[in-house]
Amino acid sequence: MSDPTSQDVRTETGRLTKRAIDAACDALIAAESELTEIDRIVGDGDLGTSMKRAAAAVKGAVATYPLDDIAETLRALAHTLRHELGGSSGPLYGVLFLRAGNVMENSSRAGLPQWTEALEEGSRAISELGGAKPGDRTMMDALYPFVTSLKSAGASFSHQVLLVAVGEAQRGAQATAQMKPRLGRSSYLQDRVLGHPDPGAIAVVIWLRAVTAVLAGTLTSV
Repeated sequence: MSDPTSQDVRTETGRLTKRAIDAACDALIAAESELTEIDRIVGDGDLGTSMKRAAAAVKGAVATYPLDDIAETLRALAHTLRHELGGSSGPLYGVLFLRAGNVMENSSRAGLPQWTEALEEGSRAISELGGAKPGDRTMMDALYPFVTSLKSAGASFSHQVLLVAVGEAQRGAQATAQMKPRLGRSSYLQDRVLGHPDPGAIAVVIWLRAVTAVLAGTLTSV
């Protein structure tokens, strides 16, 4: 018998959205040990476990999301993450996807400019809630260069555009290894964290890479 709470997916957009969410969750689950080790050095050591738990919760709930409606799916994702992701990450991820969903609801299309605006506004919401900005050694140091790279591409939604944007996110995350922490648990450790990247930024790169790999498979390579 089918799950009475599951949603019928009728569009290619809905099917693609599910594949992207599943891929992000699978990547975070697989990265539990990596994230735990990085966070053990510079934080509380629980990020890998928290991300794995939240990703598993999303995988369990995704069939109930209204996947044909991008805006509502982003809001549903925000709700799950806000409740399942521990520490400060839950509210930050929650507000990221909630704000992104609100932007997509007001867009008549779902092309690169709309997604870029949604991620930019979601990143702004994170900054408003937590006070972080690029250079503070947080998840913003991966999100911001990703969004900036997409903005520079204009309306050109291609395989290469996504690859470049993920590369910029990766460089931003790795650059946090040379940043002094200003916020969170790492701020108490000061110079002891130098040489080690911020685990929150690395987590962003992991799920961004997984999502863009799914999307890139539907696009041209030029």
